[in-house]
Amino acid sequence: YGEDGNIAYLFADTKAKADTGICGSRVEDDGIFGHNAHIGYWHAGDIYYSTVSGGSVNNSDDYFYEELAGCVRVPFLHMVRETAKELQAAGKTRAGILATTGTVKMGLFQQALEEAGVEWAIPSEAGQRLVMSLIYEDIKAGRPANMGKFQRASEELFDQGCDCVILGCTELSLVKRDIPLGHGYLDALEVLSKRCVETCGAPLKEAYRQLIS
Repeated sequence: YGEDGNIAYLFADTKAKADTGICGSRVEDDGIFGHNAHIGYWHAGDIYYSTVSGGSVNNSDDYFYEELAGCVRVPFLHMVRETAKELQAAGKTRAGILATTGTVKMGLFQQALEEAGVEWAIPSEAGQRLVMSLIYEDIKAGRPANMGKFQRASEELFDQGCDCVILGCTELSLVKRDIPLGHGYLDALEVLSKRCVETCGAPLKEAYRQLIS
């Protein structure tokens, strides 16, 4: 990455792994590197990361997106923020979030929606278990989507006053592709696809101008 193509990223899941022998060399001093080497480790939930240099640690409040977006020459689209902008432009005021538990706990959609001035809601613990079961026990397992699970989780969000529900997982995109869902759903992956076409300056098909079902 970077203007000169000389920035790389090498991350492990613990500081010990990142700080000891990460270059695979046993030659003395061969593993010495600074923070600008972008060698580090990510934290639980991937909310932020730390770079290491000898015994010192630099913590970053940035997501990987911020770090990478500043190092490439082309537009680097942010699916979650673009989804929030799509809802804002459509005049939506409160969005429900259907996504994996990890995504929900990270607060990615919540933060983007708040920045766009859109309120949000998430399923109850029982509702979130239904979402995870739908994603992992049905779709990822190659089974048909259990629409009872989907409908119960969605109804929870509409009952909380949501005027739209975000499909924030690619497995849920497959549900929308294969099954009519009714009114009030926005697929984050479709938003990203739309923005890619627009950013490239290509004509957008009429069917994709309005993505909210």
